[in-house]
Amino acid sequence: MIIETGNAAETESFACQVSKGLSPGDVLILTGDLGAGKTTFTRGLAMSMGMDPNLVSSPTFTLMNIYPGTPALVHVDFYRIPDGGDIFFEELDDALNGNAIVVIEWGDRFLDQLRDMVQGKLFIGRFTVLGEELREIMIEEDSYYG
Repeated sequence: MIIETGNAAETESFACQVSKGLSPGDVLILTGDLGAGKTTFTRGLAMSMGMDPNLVSSPTFTLMNIYPGTPALVHVDFYRIPDGGDIFFEELDDALNGNAIVVIEWGDRFLDQLRDMVQGKLFIGRFTVLGEELREIMIEEDSYYG
């Protein structure tokens, strides 16, 4: 699935569409430059799951935010973890227990490790900045079968 969005509202709306294909245990890894719309997309997921989108913020410094719901939405950010760094921490392990939908920004650098941890389906979302507000977003299921 690929789309171009022209503003934050369109990015959030696209996230609402994507959420219909997600189930507890699924993990969505979001990649793209700073400011590409990853957190805005996550805000749209939260909105579509009946959560207050105003509570969604980038977990760059907290590493992980949990938004309660049925299922919960867990928002993780690996931006500050150096390549080859340790992504294994108890809270992440708990989040990947199959009961929540998990969004991981900058998780592509740890894709091999994450593949072994995911209980449901793994999706990759690639965000490309095309202009000041214009974004291309491609969401696809991970096709790795190793």
